[in-house]
Amino acid sequence: MSARSRLRLTIVGSGALARGLVEALPPGREIAVTVAARRTAAARRLAKLRPGTLAAPTYADALRDAQVVVLAVDDRAIEGVARGLLPLRRTWRGVAVLHAAGGLGTGVLRPLARRGASTGVLHPIVPLHRTGGTPLRGAYARIAGSPRARAAARRLAALAGLSPLPRSRAERGSDPELHHAAAALATGDILALVSLAEDALTASGVRRTAARRAVLAAASATLARIGRAGPHATLSGPVVRGDVPRLLRHLRALAAAHPAAAPAHRALSARLADLAVEAGTIDAPAARRIATALSAGARGSRRSLTV
Repeated sequence: MSARSRLRLTIVGSGALARGLVEALPPGREIAVTVAARRTAAARRLAKLRPGTLAAPTYADALRDAQVVVLAVDDRAIEGVARGLLPLRRTWRGVAVLHAAGGLGTGVLRPLARRGASTGVLHPIVPLHRTGGTPLRGAYARIAGSPRARAAARRLAALAGLSPLPRSRAERGSDPELHHAAAALATGDILALVSLAEDALTASGVRRTAARRAVLAAASATLARIGRAGPHATLSGPVVRGDVPRLLRHLRALAAAHPAAAPAHRALSARLADLAVEAGTIDAPAARRIATALSAGARGSRRSLTV
């Protein structure tokens, strides 16, 4: 595939990733986009989001001239979809087939690889939704696979405004799951923490709408500070000061407000203590005192929660 030739892309699926790609890819002559889905009406709705995008009536029509195929389907469906597409082309040579499952390697695409396809992964680290609203542009992505598939994924990422994650070594067998877990920590787990903080503030008597605004403002300011100065320069709170009594009062209050809040805060406080030692804001003995208090609290010790 020439770097200057028009890229012919087929997106299989009509969910959140398919919508994200269609919305992110620029109109123009550099890329021709075709969408195919189980329901033609869904493909047509997606095609309307980007000028020049075509909705194929069948998968066979969508695949006929494709150079790059993205399987934008549920992770659990990728292997079955790949097998279903296999007989729709006489040969898959010269075609790069990508999936977007962060926790999977290219093994699920092995049937297509045996027929000549170059197989790979393009997984954006960003929460996507069927209704849109979360742009791909500016996000990062895991790219893996054969050399030809990686080249296709990098070109597609550049067009969509995604930045490939640089690697210090070749990907190993357990790396996809670790990558996906990291993505979950940075998305779903943050959502869960924000929700717990909102619940705790509401339990203190603050109105729900105001609690949400306050928590989002604090979380946004924290993330922005991390982006500017890094984690160590963003540390704050009782753990960073080595204030064990205050930390234990927090845990006691959270335990009364929400059953999941105290265990989450306890686990994350242990990580904060490690960061605080690295930053030099507390010393090793202070970190040990925090660890002892957190461990005793996890065992339900009444003494550990007495201030």
